[in-house]
Amino acid sequence: MIKAAIFDFDDTLYDFTASEKAARDMVAAYGEKFFNWSRQTFDAEYNEAFDKLNVIAGPTANSHDRLLRFSLICEKYSFPQTHALELDTLYWHTFMDHMEKYPGVDDALETLKSKGFTIGVGTNMLARWQYKKLRRIGLLDKLDFIVTSEETVLDKPDPAFFKYCAKKAGADVAECVFIGDSIRHDIKGAVHAGMPSVLCNANHLRKDEDIIVVDGREVPVFHKYRDLAGIIEKI
Repeated sequence: MIKAAIFDFDDTLYDFTASEKAARDMVAAYGEKFFNWSRQTFDAEYNEAFDKLNVIAGPTANSHDRLLRFSLICEKYSFPQTHALELDTLYWHTFMDHMEKYPGVDDALETLKSKGFTIGVGTNMLARWQYKKLRRIGLLDKLDFIVTSEETVLDKPDPAFFKYCAKKAGADVAECVFIGDSIRHDIKGAVHAGMPSVLCNANHLRKDEDIIVVDGREVPVFHKYRDLAGIIEKI
């Protein structure tokens, strides 16, 4: 019997992709103004810094730190580190201004709460920013617990991440369900940890399939949040 519903955050509860695009557009404009870089050049440097930080930090929350990415760019070209801080601030202010929850999220969480489920979020990324983002879209006070990869040290899809989520939920792994948009990070990670999962297609990037098979396990798919509680109750 499922006792806890644990949600991924980015691109599961809100449209991360749209917010990220707006933020990347803004910092690229900064690069054009101060570095005389084209958008193509800025994107290439940003992506290179992202890859470099992944090597340095490994599969940890620090690999997601935008300030560290911008700092690596500044170091490469001997730009003053003031630019790194300005870029980080610009990125996050723009990102926050463009955050929008997916339709039906609030009602879905309230329905699950009313049915007695413990509600949590399990997300990669630095705790400070995930807490701020959750508050920005009005979800921070609706959760029973939050797990970030900064707290667990390792990112999803490490099975230890999901087991720690279950521990925070006060339930066995098999008594929790993980809801996320990423097959690689959310669904496969949950499957390997022995946790039931549901694939979120709220961004409608996938075709209208109701079940997918991941590593031999059938995983239900929902396309609208109004359907989520019913799906969880059938697990």
